[in-house]
Amino acid sequence: MDLRRPLRQVHLGGGTPNFLEPAEMRRLLGTLRERLNPHADTEWAIECDPRTLEGAYVEMLLDLGMNRFLMLRNHGLLTVAKSIPDAFLQMYLFESACAIQLRAHAASSEVVSVDPKIVAGATMMAKQVTRSAGGALAWPGLLRKLDRIDRSYRD
Repeated sequence: MDLRRPLRQVHLGGGTPNFLEPAEMRRLLGTLRERLNPHADTEWAIECDPRTLEGAYVEMLLDLGMNRFLMLRNHGLLTVAKSIPDAFLQMYLFESACAIQLRAHAASSEVVSVDPKIVAGATMMAKQVTRSAGGALAWPGLLRKLDRIDRSYRD
């Protein structure tokens, strides 16, 4: 790893890091910031077990610069959004991206990260085109697709 290059993403996972005591978490994140070269807009992500996560701990993580939380219980994923359609769309897109990545790995293809500037530009254009409708725009189509697959969810 070239420590001269700015670090863009840190992910604490592989279990439930929120089992660390606050002092241990402070020391860990301090050491990472000290020894690595984080970029100003580095994404700091952490997997958390919602059964043991308390508000004070979340506040501490936010104060330490954590800006992305994955709530895992038995390795599930929780998305949080302003509405159910937006949360569902996030989950749908995340699952689709994971499936693509798994297929690429299975074919022994290299997965190449997209430049964050390109991602930011695409996000901005999508918001302009959809007028930030997000899930509200996709939700009816996703429900129609689900209806074709299995209508039992309606019961």
